[in-house]
Amino acid sequence: MGVVSDVAKERGLSIPQVALTWLKQQTAVSSVILGARTMEQLRDNLGAQDILLRSDEIDRLDKVSRLPERYPYRMIEAYAQRNL
Repeated sequence: MGVVSDVAKERGLSIPQVALTWLKQQTAVSSVILGARTMEQLRDNLGAQDILLRSDEIDRLDKVSRLPERYPYRMIEAYAQRNL
């Protein structure tokens, strides 16, 4: 959680607030489901509703959360790039 905690510290937010805010700003995410066990966690999670991350913060979080390309896609790409 290095980048998440870095952004949280820089902005004075909690780690869950950064994570929830990043999720709600993803174009492919239509809703975010909270998973609080206590009222304190619920209040903290709800605090994310009015937060917006800057584009540089989103870029940093996107970079570390990007999944590696999986087979067969990396093989297809390598095949397409070969010199004939």
